[in-house]
Amino acid sequence: MNIEFNCPESRRLLAIDSKYEGTEVVCPNCKAKTQVPKEQPLAPIIIDNGSLSRRNRAGLNKTAKHRVSIFRVMARIVGGIVFVFLAICVIAVIFSSSSIEEKAPLMSVEEIQSNALTISFDNLMRNNKDYIGKIIYYRGKVIQVSEIYGDKYVLRIATKEGTYIGYVEDIIWVNYKGKRLLKDDIIDVWGKVEGLKTYRTVLRSEATIPELDSLHVELVTKAGEQ
Repeated sequence: MNIEFNCPESRRLLAIDSKYEGTEVVCPNCKAKTQVPKEQPLAPIIIDNGSLSRRNRAGLNKTAKHRVSIFRVMARIVGGIVFVFLAICVIAVIFSSSSIEEKAPLMSVEEIQSNALTISFDNLMRNNKDYIGKIIYYRGKVIQVSEIYGDKYVLRIATKEGTYIGYVEDIIWVNYKGKRLLKDDIIDVWGKVEGLKTYRTVLRSEATIPELDSLHVELVTKAGEQ
């Protein structure tokens, strides 16, 4: 009785007399040494004379074609994902550039100041949508400075001055780009109304205030000189 097994190197099917079970033999095809197994493996892959039966050859060809098809489909999917990602990146860059250009002041300081509206904080809060895109003016005290990056900051400015305690109420949110300002500076700000801004306070509650993109800022009184 013969034991049939595949050479691990040449993958050729070998038939060895069962008396050599567990011994080491030399493959006649690749000359590699291999051990005769004790149990017959699963169905052979390759015939010992190096040729495939017509049925096996057809099956292998079909399997190979199936694998190639799967590879092509996966390659197309990956290519599609990469293309969509690059397209999104390009669109994001375009819109970002457009947004920056739209927010850049196209008017001189004199034009900004002459076109600015002076409205009450209450009016801006109640009828905020009516003023979106319009330029308004406020004087106030910087109560918080948050650095975003570079020369870009977020300012919270109290615009209502009390009789004894200075500016403490009617706070607005200002997106500011320019020289660093300090907490407690008194400033004049001309800006374009962006809408309302909701943020979380240090007490973990939410607050909603008017939001402006600054077009021009002037330092009136430095902190500590008041």
